[in-house]
Amino acid sequence: IYDYTLSGANTSSIGTKTVTVLTDGKTTTFTITVIAASVESINVTLPNKVEYIVGDSFDSTGMVVMAKYTNGKSKEVSGYEVSGFTGEVGTNIITVTYEGQTYMFAVMVHDPEDEWVTTIESDCSHTGVRVKYCKDCGKIAIKETVAMKWHTEIVD
Repeated sequence: IYDYTLSGANTSSIGTKTVTVLTDGKTTTFTITVIAASVESINVTLPNKVEYIVGDSFDSTGMVVMAKYTNGKSKEVSGYEVSGFTGEVGTNIITVTYEGQTYMFAVMVHDPEDEWVTTIESDCSHTGVRVKYCKDCGKIAIKETVAMKWHTEIVD
């Protein structure tokens, strides 16, 4: 049947609805239940910072949490919970929870050596670089630019 009219199928509000179908002068009704869409899953765009130094606090700047709903729609959400950052050296597993759904990702916490190591010497035309390596994993934990050196005047 292609020629019919439908009424009462208002899905803009939650509840039981009576739907009426009219075709060729005949009418029938049935009920539907409109329920709220629920969160099916979440996805997280990682924060800008995923490498930390002992003593740092977790920084969620740049992190975006998207919820996918059972009606197929997705939207950015707030009000989520973040846990798992201990600040202890090594891998910290971060858990983001929203409406019963979770997403997990890892961040690294480094413990830098006490001494700076110069990797590129600065001179009068180039900046230099110095680093501190992580005591635990050996990766670069801190990297700094060293300012160019000024010419030294020599009186002859």
